Amino acid sequence: MALFWEEWKKCWRGRTAPLCLLALLAAAVCLGVYTGVDALSDMDRYYQPMHNGPREAARQKEFAGRWAGRLEAEELEKALKNLQHAYAQNGNTQEQNGVKAFTPQARRQWYDPVEAVVPLMESVLNISGAYEGAGAQEDGLYTADASQLRRFYELRHEKVLASVEFRQQNGSLNEAQADALLKREAQLQTPFAYGYTKGFSEYTRAHTIVAYLAAFFICILCAPVFAGEVKTGADAVLKAARHGRMALARAKVCAALCAASALYAAGTAAIAAAQLAFCGTDGWNAAVQVSSEGSLYLVNPVNMLQCEAGAVLYGYICCLGVAGVSLCFSACLRSSFAAMAASVCILVLPEILRFLPGMDVLRQLLPGNVSTAFAFMQGEMFFDVAGRPVPMQVLQLAVPLALALCGAAAAARCWRRRQTV
Repeated sequence: MALFWEEWKKCWRGRTAPLCLLALLAAAVCLGVYTGVDALSDMDRYYQPMHNGPREAARQKEFAGRWAGRLEAEELEKALKNLQHAYAQNGNTQEQNGVKAFTPQARRQWYDPVEAVVPLMESVLNISGAYEGAGAQEDGLYTADASQLRRFYELRHEKVLASVEFRQQNGSLNEAQADALLKREAQLQTPFAYGYTKGFSEYTRAHTIVAYLAAFFICILCAPVFAGEVKTGADAVLKAARHGRMALARAKVCAALCAASALYAAGTAAIAAAQLAFCGTDGWNAAVQVSSEGSLYLVNPVNMLQCEAGAVLYGYICCLGVAGVSLCFSACLRSSFAAMAASVCILVLPEILRFLPGMDVLRQLLPGNVSTAFAFMQGEMFFDVAGRPVPMQVLQLAVPLALALCGAAAAARCWRRRQTV
């Protein structure tokens, strides 16, 4: 244990590690504040000069609360009928670019309270064919058959079935994978839990960006753990030490992984604090399907809190994977800069593979792919392992974790061999 604490102190001694921590904290705080302020300022610009952003955010939370926590099909039908009735009243509309639209006052009174669910209505009504011959999309909303919304969840399920069938036909899903998707679909509880999801949606993206930045700083932090001893000549002294071989290598690896974990935790905590300050915890139990039109047809039975927690967990495992790779390079190479450069190359490799054909699967599994955090929670992809469909999330966690363990073990082994030279 004494060796571990010595190596832990050594990780934070000097300028590199504290500067990495301060840089990550500064980036996380700026990103957290920007994410919160930008969401409010978007509303502020939209409603100027009558209203301000924080007030509008409070209104959106109030509107979401009117659904009583559940997105009932009957309530959707009622909401659309009220919206259509208001649209038909004289004095509530005006001509804008040749299209009949609500006046600002009428829009605020009638449209804004249901604005968040309008994309969901439009998507389902589009399935039912209610837009045929309706003209412009906005006008089509007000002329559609609102009674179709009674079948909201039935129509949604039909589209999921059609999507699975289409993917089977084009070869992207086999029968076992399609059955696994449909089993997940059957686990969904309807009506969906509903709430104000903007905060969780925006800050889930912020967490993935902070994870990428943390991985970059971890490359810098871990590169000199072994290579730095060679540069300073301390390795010659350590050869004669009582615990200069495997015990010291294990202590170095554990201290470096703990330092990497502390770095990631600091960045994540900064984003979480910004989320609580700007958006609170509203909508934590809302189903991920109600967060946007694109998410409506997901089959993964998770809520917004689980989605964000999954992104944080995935980011942490990826950071550990990058740390393991960096430690391996540090033990194998004699230059800290070379170890850092090689680690950064592995980190950016998924972005390079993006432009190469046939590399999408490998790109999804490697740490450093920022977009994977979103695919991680969608639960739409499977791999066949021993004839059984395995969700991609399992491999997306297993591969970086294997890199962390194998990289750490390889680093310790390489350091031990170097001691015996």
